[in-house]
Amino acid sequence: WLAGAGQGILMSVLLRTNVRAERVPPLSLAVGLSLRDVFEAATGIPDVLLKWPNDVLAHGKKVAGILVETIVSGANVDAIVVGVGMNIHTREFPDEIAHRATSLACASANGATLHRGDLLISFLEKLAVDSDHVLHRGLGPFRARLERADALRGKRVRKDDGVSGTASGIHESGGLLVDVGEGRPREVWSSGEVHLVLDDAP
Repeated sequence: WLAGAGQGILMSVLLRTNVRAERVPPLSLAVGLSLRDVFEAATGIPDVLLKWPNDVLAHGKKVAGILVETIVSGANVDAIVVGVGMNIHTREFPDEIAHRATSLACASANGATLHRGDLLISFLEKLAVDSDHVLHRGLGPFRARLERADALRGKRVRKDDGVSGTASGIHESGGLLVDVGEGRPREVWSSGEVHLVLDDAP
């Protein structure tokens, strides 16, 4: 993650817990929803969305990223490290990512006045609630929020291995639901980078 001094928030949060490993994959989506709500409240940007599994977009460009890692003991997870990178005041990006990266300052009219400390506090308060809910109750309580924030729903998507289809929502496991067509059952993609398939792509 690229961030000059004072330009973003790069952080790791340690969550002490005792849950089974299968409870963890949906957490990145809950973290994304926490970020989305904080960004929308702070900036008024109407189209802050989640790109499965761990990106937050503003106007279709990446404004934040999430990485979740676990500390496991036997069948249970003892702790979870939630890594988050947020672009707040960055105005210039390297050429190789400029077409797909943005910041709150670039995406909103009031971005220049945003205070990183206020955003951090708001995010941690939101994360404390959302992470507890998703780890102990699953994605059920988040269903409506996920559907409103899903940047991929209804879009053609492709994995790095070449498999493609139409994204149709989020599975309760945290995976991406994809209709691959050709009479095949709907698939659940549980990991990997997902790319949008443009209409003019070969």
